[in-house]
Amino acid sequence: TGDFDRFYPTSVMETGRDILFLWVTRMVMLGLYATGEVPFKNVYLHGMVNDAHGKKMSKSKGNVVNPLEWTERYGTDALRLALTIGITPGNDGALSEKKVEGYRNFNNKLWNVARFILDKAGDDYSPSSPKVKSLADAWIVTKFSRENAAITDAIENYRFSEAGERVYSLLWNDLADWYIEASKTEANLDALVYGLETILKLTHPFAPFVTEAIWQNLPWQSRNLISEPWPEAGERHDSKTIQFEAIMALVSQIRTISSDLKLSKPTLLSKDDLINENRALIKRLARLGEIQPIEASRGLRVPGSVAAWLDIPDADIQNYQKQLASRRSETATYLKKLEAQLQNQAYLKGAPASLVKETKDRAEAAKLLLLQLDEQIKASQ
Repeated sequence: TGDFDRFYPTSVMETGRDILFLWVTRMVMLGLYATGEVPFKNVYLHGMVNDAHGKKMSKSKGNVVNPLEWTERYGTDALRLALTIGITPGNDGALSEKKVEGYRNFNNKLWNVARFILDKAGDDYSPSSPKVKSLADAWIVTKFSRENAAITDAIENYRFSEAGERVYSLLWNDLADWYIEASKTEANLDALVYGLETILKLTHPFAPFVTEAIWQNLPWQSRNLISEPWPEAGERHDSKTIQFEAIMALVSQIRTISSDLKLSKPTLLSKDDLINENRALIKRLARLGEIQPIEASRGLRVPGSVAAWLDIPDADIQNYQKQLASRRSETATYLKKLEAQLQNQAYLKGAPASLVKETKDRAEAAKLLLLQLDEQIKASQ
C-alpha cells in the first residue's frame, strides 16, 4: 500500500501511439473502476522508430538495427540524443547510424569545451558569480538566460525535441564557436565556468552519463550533478548583447567573403566606434591582418549594419560579383524546382512525411539564401 499511495495517481504516462486504444484507454477505465481516480493526467505518445529511409523496421526487409551495437560504438548518450532530437510527439522518426554518430560528435564537443575551461581554471579555482567585463560576457550571460527559460518551458510542455535542439545549438554554436573563441582575446574565467556548469545541467536530461562524468572532474564540485538544482534564468544585458550580435554578423560576413575570394588576413577599413573599440576581438574572430580606422574610399563594402570595407583590388570585387550572380541564379533555379515539387499533389500524398518535410526545409533554406545573396550583391555594387 505504501507504493500505491506514493505512485498512484501519477502525472505522465509515456507510451507508443500504436497502443493508445489497446492499452492506454483500458488503464484509464480500470483505474477509474478500481479507485475512482484516473491513473495519470497526461499521456505522452511517441512515434515508431523507423530506419534511415523512414521505412518501418522488419526482419523480412533486413532493416532492423541492434541499438546495443550502436551504444557500444558511439555511447548510450549519443543514441538517447538521436532518439530525442528531430522526433516530435506522435510522429514516427527515422533513425540512422549517421545521426547517432553525429551526436557522438556533440558529446566529444562537450568534453573538449570542458577540457579547455578546466585547463584555464586549474585545481585551485573557486567559482563565483560571473561579472560582465566585455560585450562577449554580456552576450553569453544573456544568451544562457534566454535559452534557459526557453529550454525549461519546452521540457515542461513535453517539447523534448525542441529543448534538445536548443541545448545542441547553445553548446556548439554559442558557447564553443563564439564565446570560447572570443575569450581567447580577453578571458573571463568566472563566465567560462558559469557557461560550462550551466550547459552541463541543461544537457543532463538528454545525455546523463557524459555530463555526470564531466561534472565529477570539476575540482570545486563535491555533489553529483543529478542532485544539483535545475538552473534558473539569470540577468540580461540587452543593449550590450545587440552590440556583440552586430560584431558577430560583421565577422560572419567577412569570413564568407574571405572564403569565397580565398583572402588571407585582409585589411578592414572603418571609422565605426564599435569596430575600433573592439579591434583585437574582431581582428581575431574575422582572421584579419589589420584594421585601419579610416573612412573607406576603396574596397568591398561588408554587408550589414556596421559601416566597414575590405581593402581588396577592383578585380577581386568584380570576380566576387560574378560569383554572387552565379550562385543567385543557381539558387533561384533550385528553389523553383522545390516549389514545383511541393505543389505536386501526387508527391505530397505519395512521399513519406519525413521526405516532404525535408523538401519544405530545403525550400525555406533556399529562400533565406536568396535574401542573403541579394544583400551581398547590393553591398558589393
